Amino acid sequence: GTGILTTGTAGVNVNDSKLKNTIISSTGGKVIENTKGKLELEGAITNNNSIKNDTEMSIIGGTINSSITNTGTMDITGATITNDVVNTNNMSITNTTVDVSIYSSYQYSPSNWEVINNSGVLTTNGLNISTTQNHYSYNMIGILNSGTANITGGTMNINKGVTNYGIYNKGILNMNTGTINVGDATTAYGVYQETGSMTFGHLEGTGENANPSQTSPLIKAIGTTTGIGVKKDDGPFYYYDGKFIGSTNAKPDAPTQIEEPDHEVTTGTDGNGYNYCVLTYLEQH
Repeated sequence: GTGILTTGTAGVNVNDSKLKNTIISSTGGKVIENTKGKLELEGAITNNNSIKNDTEMSIIGGTINSSITNTGTMDITGATITNDVVNTNNMSITNTTVDVSIYSSYQYSPSNWEVINNSGVLTTNGLNISTTQNHYSYNMIGILNSGTANITGGTMNINKGVTNYGIYNKGILNMNTGTINVGDATTAYGVYQETGSMTFGHLEGTGENANPSQTSPLIKAIGTTTGIGVKKDDGPFYYYDGKFIGSTNAKPDAPTQIEEPDHEVTTGTDGNGYNYCVLTYLEQH
């Protein structure tokens, strides 16, 4: 259906439905709850509160001003989202922007704000994330991953906060391509791994033809006190492609594996005085 839909405090439970070019509002609670069947939103605008999906749901285009919680299967394509996203099962996001602005002033001590919190399987292709806040009272996290996250393309700009993270990993992270920029914070991490495993790029083999990329993924972290491109506390760290940049350190921890034995990690300082590292081919003599 199309048109304007206003729900009560319990939200609307729309199962096996397709809503096209519909404006959906709620006076409180959930704006949409999908508990059985399949729901399709195409070109919709949701104005507040939350969306909860327990079964199967797709979002195509439109502007989602509601928070999203997915415990089923959800596909998001070509949408704009202005609130946080939680996934505990299966979610794919393609060519979508999540732009979160925070204006809270009541925080007396830093707390974490995760734009996307994933404990299931998250697959993205062309996901763009940006954050702003006007009181610097939160630790900003682009993606908090304790499940499996497969990242291809897109750009994350995580700005303004006490301690900011592009990705905080406690699960399995595979970042094939894409850009992470973290800054405007006291402490900045492009990717921080507490535990789990993280892989950047693809293992192509040995020899000069392996040709690891020196441009993507690009991970940059600039902090007023500390800025580290990729930081590992525990777990394997596979570095096959990409460039890491940090205002204090690009990569303080040794990778578990690179494109060996024909390549090495080369470090340097860019024109801004920031540390960087890339993979370079070792000429054989």
